[in-house]
Amino acid sequence: MNNIAPLRGFEQLPAYQVVHAFLGDELIQRLLAYAEANQEAFSPTQVAGRGRRGVNADIRTSSILRDFGPLKEELESRFRSALDAAVRELRMSPINLARLELALVVHGDGAFYRRHIDTMTDLPDANSDRALTGVYYFHDTPKGFSGGALRLFSILPEENGGSSVDIEPDRDMLLLFPSWVPHEVRPVFCSSGDFLKGRFAINCWYRSRRPSSVKVPAAFDINPLTDVVVRQLNDTTQIDISAYSAKRSFFQQTLATHRSSCFEAAMRLLNTETGNFAVSDLTSAEKLDLWEAGLLIGADESTKPFVSEVTDTPYDSFAANGFTRVAGCVTPAALSALLSYYRSAFNNGKLGRSAGDADRFTAHNDAAGRVMQCALLKTVERIVGNPIKGSYTYASLYCGGTDLPVHKDRPQCQYTVSILMDHQPASADGRSPWPIHLYVKSDVYPEEFFLALGDGFLFRGGEIAHGRPRLPENETCWVLLLHYVDADFEGALG
Repeated sequence: MNNIAPLRGFEQLPAYQVVHAFLGDELIQRLLAYAEANQEAFSPTQVAGRGRRGVNADIRTSSILRDFGPLKEELESRFRSALDAAVRELRMSPINLARLELALVVHGDGAFYRRHIDTMTDLPDANSDRALTGVYYFHDTPKGFSGGALRLFSILPEENGGSSVDIEPDRDMLLLFPSWVPHEVRPVFCSSGDFLKGRFAINCWYRSRRPSSVKVPAAFDINPLTDVVVRQLNDTTQIDISAYSAKRSFFQQTLATHRSSCFEAAMRLLNTETGNFAVSDLTSAEKLDLWEAGLLIGADESTKPFVSEVTDTPYDSFAANGFTRVAGCVTPAALSALLSYYRSAFNNGKLGRSAGDADRFTAHNDAAGRVMQCALLKTVERIVGNPIKGSYTYASLYCGGTDLPVHKDRPQCQYTVSILMDHQPASADGRSPWPIHLYVKSDVYPEEFFLALGDGFLFRGGEIAHGRPRLPENETCWVLLLHYVDADFEGALG
């Protein structure tokens, strides 16, 4: 018999924080409407273990959607605003925030999730770890379910003297706790079976940047393959960075005042005219921090150009017709990097499945899309003939059997570039047999345009009706959609 006493404190409940009235009713209504409109895109939740991931109904049953579409930026801003207070309240070590990981989860009748932790030690992220978990609860009114409490456990199991507490999923409530805390979702009862009457939650994981496993370069230079967005969020300035490195692939980082040691150095770099910033003026610590953020790279991280020099594009054709083919605008080096990145994301379940009219797996404003959007901006700007800025990006893996119904894009898509990244089975000439249809002169008979790998097709997406015919069952097509607007465009971009 083992009489050794447990380590002191392991039987106690860890600290947690509850924030009521977090998002408000107006945003809840938009979340419910978005969930209803995208109901078909929800997929069964998976569990990870021993290096494998899959559905296991003995451990977890619920449905998940990772794509928040136009709500993403607003939600990320609201969740970031809760970080500093949570770290103080829970007496955690400071979190060097790399990024947020969001997921919309609905628990219907009989759904549950057995005891687990959120650190995901079996499938670690390359650059960061889950440090803080936030669970935001919302539901339709009147409430249509019961149960579904989140039970927090002490480290020591209850049968050995540990303890637990149940937190009821109150509407418009955010629950925060360290990601290493054991917890479970108690069974949900929803007799109506109505999707909108289930228990909805947004899971938010605050990922702390870990020291890079990549060897630190001896010398640094400014990274030419970045996309940088500076935002003002209440009293905090935030820098969202998407970057590419030949050693680290595509990745995203966030720097913010009061939370990032290199924030001031990053702002100096961004506010200095190109060619006038001297990396040698940075301290060693600033160089390391800006390298980890993606703004600097080492010599062995550079790559061949991602964008080809466009010389034969019919500029007059775009001015006259509102569309043009941009042959070979994306280089083989870029295609290789893009496909490696997206295939890895697909294989690891990081792409959402669209609930729209087309059956496709998607990534919205991801690192690769943002980097390519910025890289091609000057090319697109020369063709359209006036200053522009990027609005949002959408990577799409179209599945066999789908089509793309005829439509016009929203205002954020004044100029759309559709880039062909891959088509399977591959053709001998590298050309996709799945055309883009533009309805320019007729509402019935479209003009067909075929692309080869690395080609872009630029058109006025908000003005010209467009679509695609049915993709054969045994084929797939991977497309990167880059959307731009005039530089003076006002309104949300995402």
